Amino acid sequence: MRIDTLPVRLVVVSVFALLVVNRARADTLFVSDYGQGVSGAGAISVIANQVVSTFASGLTEPTGIAFDSSGNLYVGCETVVNGFLQPAIDKITSNKTVTVFASDLTDHVEDIAFDKSGNLYAATSNASALQGGGAIDKITPSGGKSIFVTLPPTSIVGDVGLTGLAFDGQGNLFAADFKTIYKITPSGSASTFVTLPNVNQFNDADIVGLAFDKAGNLYADAGNVIEQISPAGAIRQFAAVNIEDNAFGNAFDSAGYLFVGLGPASAVDDILPDGSGVSVWANIPNGPRYIADPSVSLPVPEPAGVTILLAGTITFLSRRRSQSKKEML
Repeated sequence: MRIDTLPVRLVVVSVFALLVVNRARADTLFVSDYGQGVSGAGAISVIANQVVSTFASGLTEPTGIAFDSSGNLYVGCETVVNGFLQPAIDKITSNKTVTVFASDLTDHVEDIAFDKSGNLYAATSNASALQGGGAIDKITPSGGKSIFVTLPPTSIVGDVGLTGLAFDGQGNLFAADFKTIYKITPSGSASTFVTLPNVNQFNDADIVGLAFDKAGNLYADAGNVIEQISPAGAIRQFAAVNIEDNAFGNAFDSAGYLFVGLGPASAVDDILPDGSGVSVWANIPNGPRYIADPSVSLPVPEPAGVTILLAGTITFLSRRRSQSKKEML
């Protein structure tokens, strides 16, 4: 579906990236709200016309989210099985019915992504071990589970292991682990695609979100920096959010704007298609993580895991975020 956009009108630019933007679109985003890691405090939030509401609540540590071709939402989380918390993937229907789709996974689930055949892939890692690596589990539409590939520990102190996942147009799966992004073929053969350098002394966080644009460039959230990586592996800084923020999941809309979840800032930012401006799209309490788009239910050119429906004109003024967390009703 073609979406025409009005020209972007830049009114104010300052060191705090204050922007007034006129866009012919209104995005509906689904965002996992981590709930500060408190059992049952997590949720899936919906942002429609920059108004935040709750789609599902009572979740424990929701992380990666993705839609299947039927419009069902899947979320990596922890769930109670036989009286114990276990890594799991919940399935949430459009009428908000929640069931456990898969449990007894290899380890804690971070991001998830669907391939073109409807198989779901889950990046799992033992974050408490802080040694990196981990397994990517594969779950068939019928619920059959297997380990698709196991990536080695990095032995880097503080490495929490596998995080973001994204498919390219050829069916290759890309997986992030600390500063390394792996490329995994459909047959499960893994190789190092790129290793990102530290941009500055503050940018020492793991790569988290991964997303492809329509040209096949890969975007990686690392600390407060979003890097653009060409299909050939050339790296350049695309944009940066406030230095105290930490970018998590990301996703493109069909107009080429990149949305980024910022856990510490309790906000979702959007970034102009050329990376020249960053502004607050909405505030979400308790730690927004990953974003998902039901209008792009299968991989690439948009990323698995964010929902964006477009229409209308929105004018807004971004503001510098504080670290306080205010719940939006």
